Amino acid sequence: MPLAEALPRLEALAEAAEAAASPSQSLAGAAAAEADGEARQCDFCWSAPRSVRFACGHALYCEACAPRVLERDTNCPACRQPALPLAAIGTHVAEQTTFVYQPPARAVPHPPPAGGAAVVGGRGGRGGRGGRGGRGRARGEGRGAGGS
Repeated sequence: MPLAEALPRLEALAEAAEAAASPSQSLAGAAAAEADGEARQCDFCWSAPRSVRFACGHALYCEACAPRVLERDTNCPACRQPALPLAAIGTHVAEQTTFVYQPPARAVPHPPPAGGAAVVGGRGGRGGRGGRGGRGRARGEGRGAGGS
């Protein structure tokens, strides 16, 4: 390749690498475009601003379209995490970024069962394989013709 052709290509690659190395500038540009009144539109109808934020933190749909989308699947289409319960609804959602981190809900410890007895094993108290006390035969197996 002649040097005259290679030089413009190298300059373009250098500019692209520089832009990729500083994502804050591209994010700032996107934020500036949104601040200029360019609202993010609903990914379903494209006619209303996004106004519903899922539990995962993604805001993709307007209030009219979110129920239709959630009828088919209650997971967020962007990250496949549970979308319910909804984290926010309203016009303020369209003014925020598309994704807002939602800290996970703390697990609430369950109280012990009433009566103080702990459930262990979950097989109704019978140990061993198959829950038959180790006999290892089905009904009627190994018995005489009379069945007793």
